[in-house]
Amino acid sequence: MVSKNKTTPSVRLYAAGDHAACEAIFLSNVPRFFSAGEFEEFRKFLAAPNAQHLVLLDGRDVIVGCGGAYVDGSTGYLCWGMVRHELHGRSIGSLLLVERLEWLFAQPRVSEVCIRTSQRSAGFFERFGFVTTKVTSEGFGPELDEVSMTLARGRWRQRETPGR
Repeated sequence: MVSKNKTTPSVRLYAAGDHAACEAIFLSNVPRFFSAGEFEEFRKFLAAPNAQHLVLLDGRDVIVGCGGAYVDGSTGYLCWGMVRHELHGRSIGSLLLVERLEWLFAQPRVSEVCIRTSQRSAGFFERFGFVTTKVTSEGFGPELDEVSMTLARGRWRQRETPGR
């Protein structure tokens, strides 16, 4: 995990007591980045995460983001990654992404990482080397296209992120 210095963001494993904070983060991103129809699926995931699920803390130990990662065969997957809407554009989401990618690529069998995201977040992932493999118009709901992306192990290059 990252620095213990409390003036910078940090990441830790999700705990059951983080449920309400993560729900609030999800809701802050509706309708721009998630459709309201996805909320129940996210709540079910929080109740029984089937992935390594992390929370992102600001320098005051307030949860400002969360995101999961899991492995299936030789493929790593990112799921339910998000930062509180009003904090977008401050590079703290990069810290959460890098933590998850480092964990996935530390698994020797993982040859690539996949994500399903929207057209509104695809550019963020492209900056880390992800490439688009498929776009489904309105796949997540009205005005939210589903963009499938992959990152091959050989394209992964760690970025300088806050808290490092």
